[in-house]
Amino acid sequence: MSSSFLQKQLEAFKEGASNASSKLSNKRTVAVHSSAPTPRPSTPSSSSVSDLKRKRPDNSSTIVYSQPADTGTGRYIMTQVTYAVDYLKSKETPQTLASIIGYLSLQAHTPESKRTIANILKKHDRVEFTPSGTPGKTSNWDSGTYRFRPIHNIRSATELLAYLQSQPSAQGLSVKELKDGWSAAEEAIDLLESQSQLLVTRNKKDNHARM
Repeated sequence: MSSSFLQKQLEAFKEGASNASSKLSNKRTVAVHSSAPTPRPSTPSSSSVSDLKRKRPDNSSTIVYSQPADTGTGRYIMTQVTYAVDYLKSKETPQTLASIIGYLSLQAHTPESKRTIANILKKHDRVEFTPSGTPGKTSNWDSGTYRFRPIHNIRSATELLAYLQSQPSAQGLSVKELKDGWSAAEEAIDLLESQSQLLVTRNKKDNHARM
C-alpha cells in the first residue's frame, strides 16, 4: 500500500471527524435555544397594582360645608342680603336688624359680618331704612328699621285711591306691580270695584284684575 494512499485516507478521516463535530455542536446549540422558555409579557403584580391605585388622587375627601365654603366673602354676604330682601318683602312691615339676623340664622356670626349686611341693606335700592334715635345724632349701627321698597309705595286701599286721584291722566296701574309690595292688592281692588270706586280691566281667561 503506497504512502500517498494512506495520506488520502488520513485526510478523509480528519474531514469526516470535523464534519461530525460541527453537526454535534449545531444540534446542541439548537437544543439549548429550543429548550429556553418563551418569554412572557410582564404583568404588574398585585402589590404594584395596589401601589398604582394608592397613587391616584383621592376625591372622596371633599369637604362638605353646611354653609358655602366662601363664608365671609363678598359672594356669601350678597347671598344673605338677597335672602334678607326677600324676607322684608314677605313681611311688608318694618323689621329690625335683629329680626333679619334671626331669620338668616346668623346670630353666631361676627359683629363685622352683621355690620356689613346692615350697611348694604341701608343702601339697597329695594330697602327703606329708617334710623332710630334723635335726628342729627349718630345712632348705633344695629339700630333702626328696614322695610321693603316696592315698585309703587302703595300698601292699602286708601293709598291706592290717593295715588290714582293725584295722577294727571286716567292711566291705570298694573296689578302685578301693586302686588310687588302689597300682597292683598287684588282683594282690595275687588272691594273698591264693587263700591264703584275703581274701573278695573280683567283677564278674560281667569277674570283676575289686570289694571
